[in-house]
Amino acid sequence: MNIIKLKSNYLRHFLLLVRVFGIYLFLWLYVGVFKNDLGINALLITSIIIFILDTLPAIIVHLQYLAHEYKVKIEISEQEKKLFYFHKGQIKIYDLKELTKLESYLSYAGGSGVNAWSEYEFYRISFLNGEQLIVTNLRTPNFGKEIANITGLIPEKKMGVISFLPPIGKL
Repeated sequence: MNIIKLKSNYLRHFLLLVRVFGIYLFLWLYVGVFKNDLGINALLITSIIIFILDTLPAIIVHLQYLAHEYKVKIEISEQEKKLFYFHKGQIKIYDLKELTKLESYLSYAGGSGVNAWSEYEFYRISFLNGEQLIVTNLRTPNFGKEIANITGLIPEKKMGVISFLPPIGKL
């Protein structure tokens, strides 16, 4: 039996956070190495603007995704077409043959790297019985492709400014 194990990828967490804080490193190194005429005030104002518009949303999204994925393990059986969702010592089994809708939520930048939060994406999976499951891309960046290969259902892309997770109960 071929089982796909989806676990939180800590290297992916690290790389996403490096991207979030990389712009600051670049700004400070630029000023420190070249001792240019930008001045510390211009650098401080630029850093504050970038933090508010780019870094803060990325930190919020990352913490949301991390909290959602905490102590969650997902396994997919390709032959049985079942998804096993392990959380807090309990297991929930979903039949992928009963999957009715697969939606991919991502920012308008769509993983282009234009901003710190463009890489964040989550999938909402809907089943015949009305249940829904949310899986973030912190678990695996190729989740949509893996599900599409098994079920033949292509993820429907939903674009937004930032791909915040929906509030609990609003699934």
